[in-house]
Amino acid sequence: MNIGISFPFRDSSQGGRLQTTKTTREAIKSNLISLMNTKPGQRPMRSYVYSPFFNYLFDPWDEITEETLETEVKKVVGDVIPEIKLEELFFDFDDETYVLKVRFVYSIVVFNSLEDEVSLSFQFQNPEF
Repeated sequence: MNIGISFPFRDSSQGGRLQTTKTTREAIKSNLISLMNTKPGQRPMRSYVYSPFFNYLFDPWDEITEETLETEVKKVVGDVIPEIKLEELFFDFDDETYVLKVRFVYSIVVFNSLEDEVSLSFQFQNPEF
C-alpha cells in the first residue's frame, strides 16, 4: 500500500510514474525534505508553506542568523507537519564553499516519539560576488 509520493521525485520501477512511500516513517521524512526545499511563493493559496532557509541565502552566517533560522524552522515544521517534533537542528557552515549542512533530528509523535533524522545542504551566496 502506498502512502505518498517520495521526495525527491524518482521514477517508479513498479508501475506508475513516481516512486511512492510505503510507511509513515518514509512519508514523514519525504514531507520534511519537500518542505525544506519549497521556495516562498511556490505554493499558491498556502503562502505560509515554504522553507525559511531561502530567506537567508544572501545573509552572512553568524549566531544571530543561526538562532533566528532555528526558531523559524521549528515554527514552520510545527505548523505544516504536526506529526513530528523537531528535537534538535545541527548547523555546519563551510566558510570556503558557503554550503550550510543541516541535520534535523525529530521525533514522530504518533509513534511514541520514535526518533529519526535527515540531513540537507543549502548553498549560500558568496559575499565576494
